[in-house]
Amino acid sequence: ETLWIIVDTFEDDAAVVSDAQRDKLIRFAATLVDTAVSKSFLVGMALSYPKGVSIYQPSNQRDQQRKLLDALSDIGGNCEYRLEATLRNMDFHAVDNSQVVVISPFSSSMPPALQKRFRQSCRSIVFVHPENCDQYFNDALVARQEDQPCL
Repeated sequence: ETLWIIVDTFEDDAAVVSDAQRDKLIRFAATLVDTAVSKSFLVGMALSYPKGVSIYQPSNQRDQQRKLLDALSDIGGNCEYRLEATLRNMDFHAVDNSQVVVISPFSSSMPPALQKRFRQSCRSIVFVHPENCDQYFNDALVARQEDQPCL
């Protein structure tokens, strides 16, 4: 099985997405990496940084999990590359017959033409954003913080 995780790292000053929501989406991506690797998936990832787009081809090499988690920990300050730029840097054939998860702070960030092209190539595609993240992710960090007494 192959899983592509596509993370929309674009930060828009006009958006009403909180830092807590962004952090939760990144924790979800990291949990997804851990879970998929533990189930022997080939995991690839695409995301943007302030200096450009990074594509990590799916791999089962021992250090793939570390590479992907390191990439997620380096996210920040991307005000230049929108999700569309990340997607346009991907080889559409790379997602053939793959499962794709797009994680974005925006509920409608994938242009319809690109969405159609991805749907034609991949086996399944799921969009995760702040409004539906709880449907896919039980955030243990938030649960632990809620269980702690107020000081």
